Amino acid sequence: EHLRVLRAAIAAPVRAVALVGTRFATALQALSAGGASVGALDTESGPRIVPVATTDELVPVLNEHIRHGDVVLLKGSRAVGLERCIPRLRALGTSREASRA
Repeated sequence: EHLRVLRAAIAAPVRAVALVGTRFATALQALSAGGASVGALDTESGPRIVPVATTDELVPVLNEHIRHGDVVLLKGSRAVGLERCIPRLRALGTSREASRA
């Protein structure tokens, strides 16, 4: 399932895809080992793939990649706890708005 989701994310018209957890890391390794061009995973021809181990690592990574007007989709099982990122992402947006004022 993770490999299928990863393939769909790579094919999507997005700038970056952040992957949380070991299952996505394993899927990324399998995709690369299966002959997928590593360049297609991290160049201008496709989205930048950003793997992180835990949800706690996600917000700082997103902070590096999110630009004003970007849309962030958080998708995962409840066990991963992505909902914990929402208040922190909102706070990033608020602090960026304040810095532009």
